[in-house]
Amino acid sequence: MFAGRPQLVVLDEPTASLDVAAHRLVWNEISRYVAGGGIVLLTSHHLEEVEALAGRAVVLAGGRVVAEGSVTAIRSLAGLTRIRLAARPGRIPPGVSKVMADGGGAILLTAEPEPVLQCLVQDGASLAGIAVRPASLEEAFLELTGHPA
Repeated sequence: MFAGRPQLVVLDEPTASLDVAAHRLVWNEISRYVAGGGIVLLTSHHLEEVEALAGRAVVLAGGRVVAEGSVTAIRSLAGLTRIRLAARPGRIPPGVSKVMADGGGAILLTAEPEPVLQCLVQDGASLAGIAVRPASLEEAFLELTGHPA
């Protein structure tokens, strides 16, 4: 993909304005290049892209580094867990920092998932289709830069 087989490639928003097929092709080529020993410095506002491609990331806000490390480490620094429910709960449990509609369900963001889950069970909320996972890189970015999700 990269002419001359450089050791380092700098890419700024490499998939901006690409269709889905081209987007995947670029991701695959970048991954193949890195697997072959190449180094990529990627700048992107598309945090899904960063999650998929980066071995290490740096989060900047106001010209300052607010977090750096693996994507997993940065997501962990935000201290948020994402709870997705297929049906909206009757009430929002204490400790939920953000609620987002998700079709007929809801996504709850919290720093303390255990008490929130206990409250949902006690309230008789439907747990069918529940998914609990760390916050996305985008959600962590918003939290770490002072723009809560």
